[in-house]
Amino acid sequence: MQGGYGAPRQPRPAGTGPAFQLDPRRLTQVDRIVVGASLIAMISIWLPWYSVAWGSDAFESQGSASFSGTSLHGWLWLEFVVALLLIGYVVLRAGFPESRISLPIAHAPLLIIGTGLQLLLILIAFADIPYGNLGMGWGWAAFIGLLAALAAAAPVMLPAARSYLESRNANAGPRS
Repeated sequence: MQGGYGAPRQPRPAGTGPAFQLDPRRLTQVDRIVVGASLIAMISIWLPWYSVAWGSDAFESQGSASFSGTSLHGWLWLEFVVALLLIGYVVLRAGFPESRISLPIAHAPLLIIGTGLQLLLILIAFADIPYGNLGMGWGWAAFIGLLAALAAAAPVMLPAARSYLESRNANAGPRS
């Protein structure tokens, strides 16, 4: 047995690819921004997204309460899953050489779809304040989540939109 518990380690068969080795140098600046901002957006859904206060000095009963995004919008767990998939994908890309990861979609479109979906879910939760007619308002984490989702999507979507507009203008030709 080789140091530790369990069965001895067997050598990998010849022909298998290299083992996972996280190399942050494989991450582009956009990848780092997407991972960091997605992590912040993911954490924000458990923090106070909504708050309400009641009573006043004239009444004996007064107080306040705050609620996480997932407690009032259970579907925000989808944002958690999307963020987790985005982070996992980028980390796997940084851990394996390019040749080990082959997907039917390129890297940039995958990030556009993932960060776009994340932003859409956060925007819906931000716009849909539960019990808004009863005085419920945004908590501080709603703003953090929105800013993080925007920060994750911007470096991916803005260059894509710019490229699309430039190609559209180039194909339009001169107007008569």
